[in-house]
Amino acid sequence: MTARHVMAALTSAGVTTGGWTLLEGGLSDRVTGPQIAVLDRAGLPPWAAHGTAGIMRAGIQVLVRGDANTYETTRTKAALVWTTLQRKRFANLQSVEGVNNPIWLGFEPQTARPMWSLNFIAITT
Repeated sequence: MTARHVMAALTSAGVTTGGWTLLEGGLSDRVTGPQIAVLDRAGLPPWAAHGTAGIMRAGIQVLVRGDANTYETTRTKAALVWTTLQRKRFANLQSVEGVNNPIWLGFEPQTARPMWSLNFIAITT
């Protein structure tokens, strides 16, 4: 569910323009062009503070996979995803906090498609 809010934010910010396909749940080998996948992850346990019922901290992973031999373009797109989401508030999310900078995963074996991973915690009340 949080993934859909993140996908909407990426779309409205124009991150998916220029032939990038946005997917929910993971990358797809059926998509031949560059793609951005948003996945819901377990996140962290709720955090109760100051008498609140608990702040939910859902995990979000974003995978960025470019066309073959497009390292720089794909790195730039991963950085754009980071700046679009990092410490932003949208939908029912109080804040989206990056767990780490974009992580270089290497080139996909046998295709030379560069891949990056970004991990976030989405804070809701």
